[in-house]
Amino acid sequence: MAGNVAVDPKVAPFLRIFPLPNGPESGDTGVYSFVSAAVTSVNLYTGRLDHRFSDYDTMHGTFLVANSVTTSPDKTDFVVTGQISQSRMASVEDTHVFAADLLNTARAGL
Repeated sequence: MAGNVAVDPKVAPFLRIFPLPNGPESGDTGVYSFVSAAVTSVNLYTGRLDHRFSDYDTMHGTFLVANSVTTSPDKTDFVVTGQISQSRMASVEDTHVFAADLLNTARAGL
């Protein structure tokens, strides 16, 4: 036997905080959606160093630093949330010529 459900009058004002569905509804559930923008700022730094030890030995290194912050509203558009991302990359390469037909290249990265 199904009965009617009543909401306590003391609770009713708090239910107005949550938006009503503005999309498809099925039974007692519905979808609330809204258009929002996520804002991302990125600071990117990159560099390269080259050194020639001799005609037969050279080395170069590359580095990259990327810092970003993304802000966007939560799924109900109540609170702005944020995400911080930091990336670091470094690599080094050494090339040595042993003979006209023999070359060695060593690379490492992190």
